[in-house]
Amino acid sequence: MDIRKEKLNLIENLDYCGRITAMDDSDFRNYCDKLEKFVESFPILEEKLKANFTKNNFGGIGEALSDLKYMISDIRAGNLLKLCETLLADIGNPDKEQAEAALTHFLTTASMLSIEIQMSCHADTGEHKEVSSAPKKEGPRTILAVDDVSLLLATIRTFIQSDEYKFVGVTSGEAALKYVQSHEADLFLLDIEMPNMNGYELAAKLKAEGQTAPIIFLTGNAQSEYVMKAIQMGAADFIVKPASKDQVLDKIKKYIR
Repeated sequence: MDIRKEKLNLIENLDYCGRITAMDDSDFRNYCDKLEKFVESFPILEEKLKANFTKNNFGGIGEALSDLKYMISDIRAGNLLKLCETLLADIGNPDKEQAEAALTHFLTTASMLSIEIQMSCHADTGEHKEVSSAPKKEGPRTILAVDDVSLLLATIRTFIQSDEYKFVGVTSGEAALKYVQSHEADLFLLDIEMPNMNGYELAAKLKAEGQTAPIIFLTGNAQSEYVMKAIQMGAADFIVKPASKDQVLDKIKKYIR
């Protein structure tokens, strides 16, 4: 992984944030090796955690969490480490719903960190982040969200419904392409896993049509091949599912007023 110091400095969940540029070459290579190990190992341990949670295998849960705790400590991700330690302390929590919510929050946070580390390898990502350089536009900004699950679209609508944004949700790539033929979008939220036309294919078609608005992919997969392909298809950023209100609003505000 060709990790760039200036991009790592922007990742808030790393405690080295702001200090990475001061590392010498040897320390930085060592740190990058630890980051790469976390990125490669996380999807495997994530699946192990989910499988053991379903089976109520507390030993398997503890083993996977302990492996993750070691790597998270190595990369100095303090907030994520606290979540991991809380899960370890609560193994066997009889409140299944509460335990599942805590695990989901931890995995979503870890997935986002893994994706942000992978994005730090690319100089051409984050090109839309400086919203101050974008021309000011009167009225609400249009967000076009595409997902074949209408319930997710309805959830995102409730998150961002305000005078600042106009939300448009469609359930297929074909519907999205039809919309942009006669309407302008200021931001795209694209699910990757969709039938007929997936998010990668839709992103390529939007670019071919001359659309320049930032694309944020909705995903639940932090595997390197999956993330790298999204970046190659023009991803400005990612939202990890299940999406929370804070995550959605934070990502949107990075790209549009």
